[in-house]
Amino acid sequence: MVDQKDKKSIILMAFAAVAIITLAVLTLTGIAVVLEYGNALKLPATITDETVAISSGAGTLANDELTVFTSLKNATDGTAYASPIVNVTLATGIIQTSLPDDNYNATYTYKADTDGTESANDFVTGLAIFGAFAGVLVIALIGMVIVNMYKRKND
Repeated sequence: MVDQKDKKSIILMAFAAVAIITLAVLTLTGIAVVLEYGNALKLPATITDETVAISSGAGTLANDELTVFTSLKNATDGTAYASPIVNVTLATGIIQTSLPDDNYNATYTYKADTDGTESANDFVTGLAIFGAFAGVLVIALIGMVIVNMYKRKND
């Protein structure tokens, strides 16, 4: 039979469990919303004649999240190259080409971070740290349940 003290203890633990689950849902929702908000704050920026070393048919631009790749020119003689000789993965800024190993100048537009983007990323980091701390609260709650299950009753 469950006495009044046990009932109160069970109600308290149930309340704590619901509170922790609510915090977890709010934290995960906050991370998702702020991440998208941070991405929306990025502004287009154009880079002109960035030097890219092509080696073994590949090169990497200094930025990723390209929106437009405009041109690739030989840095020495200024010869311009286009598709299908040059294939650029916009998401990563990786150039794949059959051109010989050399330095080339690339012109492109990408999504540049702003102060707002950096602030949103810092906030997401804070939410992730809080989420890790919430895990400690869950472990403490489980420990409290186990201790109460095996605690001797004083009759």
